[in-house]
Amino acid sequence: MTLHACAVGERAGMASMHVSARDDSSSLLPIGSEQTRIFPGTQRPATPRSR
Repeated sequence: MTLHACAVGERAGMASMHVSARDDSSSLLPIGSEQTRIFPGTQRPATPRSR
């Protein structure tokens, strides 16, 4: 598997990734209570992850 550090948007720039406790649920969008209600386990991790 290859991971590409990129995203598609209206303009070039930098953004912060909101890291989820699940590898398949991190996003440029903030993690909200509705997300964690509908998709349990997608909250912020209890401890920061290392790269």
